[in-house]
Amino acid sequence: MERPTNSIDLFNYITQKRFLPEQTARFLMRQVVQTIERCHAKGVIHRDIKDENLLIDVNTGEVKLIDFGSGSFLHEEEYTDFTGTRVYSPPELIKTNKYTANPYTVWSIGILLFDMVQGDIPFELDEEICAAKPNYRRLISDECRHLIESCLQLNPNERIKLEDIMCHPWLAQGEAKFCSNLPVASSISSSSCQDVPAASSQSSSSSSSSSRSQQSI
Repeated sequence: MERPTNSIDLFNYITQKRFLPEQTARFLMRQVVQTIERCHAKGVIHRDIKDENLLIDVNTGEVKLIDFGSGSFLHEEEYTDFTGTRVYSPPELIKTNKYTANPYTVWSIGILLFDMVQGDIPFELDEEICAAKPNYRRLISDECRHLIESCLQLNPNERIKLEDIMCHPWLAQGEAKFCSNLPVASSISSSSCQDVPAASSQSSSSSSSSSRSQQSI
């Protein structure tokens, strides 16, 4: 499948930007969470949510989730198979090789949001994942930090529910804007910005991802 014209994966987008301002992260994250919710509503779990599997239209900021090679049918029972990306995986998988769908997905969302606003993933080693203590290198709002840490709770039962993420104050309120100013294609010659309205209050295998400080193994 060919990559859409004027698109870039989120890994490279963050690499070029170094990190994303919160209004851009919010613009993208709203789409990511809504896409995941639509997948789950269709009975599908992706199981490899990460920056490399998200394509961004650099003109509009539209996000597409790609590579369902690690996906499976959604169910409430524990999963014991794993073909995703280890550094985006939760402590319970590292410790027991077992996990359930929504807490697993919520953990990956927390890793992704940290990656957006900090410029890299928080954990690379198994012991770091199991400690669940992210080290913030850049100043972010208390609300953004709260959402990250609500996703990255060590106990899967204490993580924010997937269905509650869109209602979190950081994601549901505040400015969300995407500005296109990356020279990804020769046809892009000027910067443009897109706004997205605030959300309603209703509601293949690898051992590590391509960290900007450590490439995939």
